[in-house]
Amino acid sequence: YDQVAVFPDASKNFQEIKFSFSIGCNNAGVCSHWDYDMDIYVGEYTGALDSSVVSLDTIQASPLIIDTNWNVYAVIIWHELGRMITPYGTYMDDTNMSDGWDNSWWHTYTYDVTDFRPLLTDSAPIRVHYHGWQDGWRVTTKFEFVEGKPTREPIKVENVYKGGSYTTSSQFETDIVPAKTIAIPADATSAKLKVIVTGHGQYGEFTPHSYEVKSGATLVRAEDIWRDDCGLLPISPQGGTWIFNRANWCPGDAVEVHEFDMSEFITGTG
Repeated sequence: YDQVAVFPDASKNFQEIKFSFSIGCNNAGVCSHWDYDMDIYVGEYTGALDSSVVSLDTIQASPLIIDTNWNVYAVIIWHELGRMITPYGTYMDDTNMSDGWDNSWWHTYTYDVTDFRPLLTDSAPIRVHYHGWQDGWRVTTKFEFVEGKPTREPIKVENVYKGGSYTTSSQFETDIVPAKTIAIPADATSAKLKVIVTGHGQYGEFTPHSYEVKSGATLVRAEDIWRDDCGLLPISPQGGTWIFNRANWCPGDAVEVHEFDMSEFITGTG
């Protein structure tokens, strides 16, 4: 689901920007029974256009003349603001349960998106992507801007990596997260890396994993992809296996964002 939002112009400073994301059962009054990831993005217009073929119409057979109808659209780079794992909604729409759930419930998650200020300017598209295959959820989004000088003034936001398909660890290293050199603005004095990662699948969701962030051969920090508090969440009880700990995939909770200060690894300017 995409919706264009109107934000304050670039002339104003904000010390903090918060993003609230609320979910409820879908318009049919049904809560999805399974845990899926739901991602929230802000789009960055590139100024470029692309197109796809909508239909072909043969005007003349000999010589062949075909009239092509095109769908022209703006090229947008999507930046992930946050991610959450939907709860097992079995209890929420089961009228035989007496635990207090009903189809009118809502739950809100809040994210700090101050670092995304360069993208939250003027008008920008906001996307909510539900990765589930069953039923769905209603969602509302809200941004709160607190005026003032930020601790760090964001200059630029850039995607470094994004998810993709792979079958082996070596393929993941080569195709999904190859070594990159990131060009930064000449007036930047610090840099931060944000990582949102979840494990899923038979050998990913319930298996502890870890990853390393390196600058060249230097280890910046290692992080565990694991939550040991899934059964203690405020959305309880749920159906399914919600009580079991998972690889950063707790049903009914926001996904942790890992931050890495990369300032000391800046070399030269730009």
